[in-house]
Amino acid sequence: VKDAAISQFRRRVGKQDLMGYSLRVDGFRYTEWIDRRTRKPVAFELYDHQSDQGETVNLANDRTDVVERLRGQLNTRL
Repeated sequence: VKDAAISQFRRRVGKQDLMGYSLRVDGFRYTEWIDRRTRKPVAFELYDHQSDQGETVNLANDRTDVVERLRGQLNTRL
């Protein structure tokens, strides 16, 4: 059994071409949006599936401890 699932999404926002990488672990989904031209992160999303199954509240700015942990896990798996 795997402890995480990874997804990849492409999105265009205005003139920006983004690639999103998501890591789903027990209780959370973390997404990092990367500018495909500069290869730099431009946005982050974190959702707590125990309290917000519909993913309506982005906690990335409030739960930086979880963001850093999941960001590390995601980057070691890409």
